[in-house]
Amino acid sequence: MPSRSQRQSGTKRSLATLIANRYWRAVDAERVLATWRRSGRTAAAFAREHGLSTARLLRWRARLEPSAPPVFHPVRVVGRERPSTTARPEPLELELRGGRRIRVPAGFDPALLAELVRTVEGWGC
Repeated sequence: MPSRSQRQSGTKRSLATLIANRYWRAVDAERVLATWRRSGRTAAAFAREHGLSTARLLRWRARLEPSAPPVFHPVRVVGRERPSTTARPEPLELELRGGRRIRVPAGFDPALLAELVRTVEGWGC
């Protein structure tokens, strides 16, 4: 039967082996995140101590821990200036996932825009 120190070093070794793996399953990441939380250290300090990328640690935390839903606040439009008849209206700009942007001129076709957004979002790059 292994001694207490051997069991402890086996636990450390298995965590070290887990951290060294190139790919983590969600259960692996949860174990690493739980160990980090118990340590009371910053992400950078924990990552440095275990030879782990801070970005990897934070990416898994973001992936596994649910974030708070967005909060919407009521607004009231107080006044509105009428655009001059000679000025051209500013185009609308949509920012999609991944930072892609689409500029849409006034008077756009909504169905065409919807198709364009579906196409661009489907690119996955």
